[in-house]
Amino acid sequence: MLRRLLGLLIAALALSVGFYQAPDRPLSWLIQPWALPPSQFEEIQGVLTHERDQGRTGAPTLLLLADWGSSLHEWDRVSRTLRDSLRVVSVDLPGSGLSDPAPGAQYSVQDQARWLAAYIRDRRLGPVWLVAHGLSADTAWALAQNEPALVRGLLLETPLPRDASGHLLSAPWLPWVDVPVLDTLSRWVLPLPLVERAVTARFGGRPPPVGLAQRTYDILLREGHREALTERWRQQRELPPGGPAPALGSRCLVRQEASTPLAQLARFGGCGFEPTPTGAWDWHELDPEAFVLAVRRWVGQK
Repeated sequence: MLRRLLGLLIAALALSVGFYQAPDRPLSWLIQPWALPPSQFEEIQGVLTHERDQGRTGAPTLLLLADWGSSLHEWDRVSRTLRDSLRVVSVDLPGSGLSDPAPGAQYSVQDQARWLAAYIRDRRLGPVWLVAHGLSADTAWALAQNEPALVRGLLLETPLPRDASGHLLSAPWLPWVDVPVLDTLSRWVLPLPLVERAVTARFGGRPPPVGLAQRTYDILLREGHREALTERWRQQRELPPGGPAPALGSRCLVRQEASTPLAQLARFGGCGFEPTPTGAWDWHELDPEAFVLAVRRWVGQK
C-alpha cells in the first residue's frame, strides 16, 4: 500500500512538473507583448537596457525605477499623465524587467547605484527627479549620497523597512527566493497560479490591474532573470551603513504605509513623510491619479 501511494505521489509530481515547466525565454520572445514602442534598448556598461523616454523635450526629467521583481511597466499609467508636462524616463535596472543581467552578478545597492550614475550620464538626463519603488529606493538613496549633482529630488515610494542594523524586515513578495530548494526548482518550474497569488497579495487582496499577473509571469521567464532576482534579493538583504544624508530638504519625500514605524525608515533622515493607506504595496498602480498629484506637488508644478 505504501509503495502504491509513493508511486502515485511521484507520478503526480512528474505530471505537475511537466504541466508547469517554464524554461527561460529569449528577449525576442518578449518583444511583441511587452517591448513595442515607446520601449527601446540601449547598451549601458555592458548591459542591454530596456527603457522608455517620453514627454516634453527640455522639461524637467523624471526618472522612474520599478521595484524588485517588477518592471518599468508598473509606471505606464503614471507616465501617460505626467508626460504632458515632464520628460518621463523609466528604466529596468540590470537583472530586472527586460534588461540584461548584470555582468558578474553584481547586484549590491552600491553596484546598482554606480550603474545608475553611468546610465544618467550616458543618456544625458541629469540632474533628475528620481522616483524609486520598493527595494530600488535604497539604490536611489545611495546614488543621491554618492553623486548629488545627478539628483535634483528623491521620491521613495514604499521603501522596504529595515532595522537599525540595515537588515530587511520584509519577506520577499515572491517567497520562493528565500527557500533554496524551491528557488532552484523555480528555474525550471513556475506555476502561473503561484505568481497570481503573489501579485494579488501585493495589492492587499484587492484585484490587481488586468493582465499584471500574466505580465509578471512572462517577464520572470526572461533569460537569466530568475537567477538575477534571487541574487539581488540576497545581496541587498543587508545594507551596510551609508554616508551622510543627501542635502535635498523638501525635495526628498518618502511615501509609505501609515502603519509602518518611522524607526524602520530612519535611514532616510531629513526626508518628508507622506502616509499611504495600509494594506497594499503598489498604491501608485491602484490609485495613479493620487500619485500623479503627489509628484506634481513634489516637483513644484502644483
